[in-house]
Amino acid sequence: MKRIISGILVIVLCLMTPVVALATDIDAIGSVGLSSRDKIVLADVSKMSIELINQNGELAGTATIPAYDLTVEQRNFLLQYIEENGMEELERQFKKVITDKENYKSSKVNIVEYTRSEEVFSETQLIRANGNFNKTTTTYQSKTLVNPDFTNWTFNCEWWAHVTVNFKKENNVITQVTGTGFNATDMTYPCSFENVYIPNYVAADGMTCGATANYNVYRYFEIPLAMPIPIKFSINAVDYVIAYSSDY
Repeated sequence: MKRIISGILVIVLCLMTPVVALATDIDAIGSVGLSSRDKIVLADVSKMSIELINQNGELAGTATIPAYDLTVEQRNFLLQYIEENGMEELERQFKKVITDKENYKSSKVNIVEYTRSEEVFSETQLIRANGNFNKTTTTYQSKTLVNPDFTNWTFNCEWWAHVTVNFKKENNVITQVTGTGFNATDMTYPCSFENVYIPNYVAADGMTCGATANYNVYRYFEIPLAMPIPIKFSINAVDYVIAYSSDY
């Protein structure tokens, strides 16, 4: 009997999984208390996106409407605006901010990306021994995005990036990374950062280890409607730290 009940539970859970996944997409944070129709409209708004392509043909960032980060007043205004004017009109206004063109059709915008990255400080313990150690590298970062077709529009941000790797050393070689860390300080207002992902490695010979911080730097512009609606500009950034066994 227990086996039969267990089997039934597995089948029920499997059948429920797609429903739960679908509900998660529509019932995102920020849409609680809305009608099903309004949730679908906000989901469509959140998918509105323009890719920012730099002079090397690489994806340098994106521009989106953060539908689920709006205030209640902004959200209600946006829903009413779409009801009266349609989704296509919102998208037209959205693209106009970035391209200065009334009927821009593409989902990509060419930009010029000016970057400056300079390692200014690496903190090491400089002790040749076995045990647990860490290293932090601090880098000055500066990024500017310019739309060559709309030179009044720029995205500029400067900050200090701090990447840390914690590791263990045994028998004069690095055996494992025990932790990583990242922080960005003194960032140009109103920029901020998010979505930090830090993969790490230990070299096969144990002579080095390191960590790379992948993250997004973002700021907001506005669609100039009766109640301004924010556009979120997000650019990609990377910083790293490398530790050498011979330094510890």
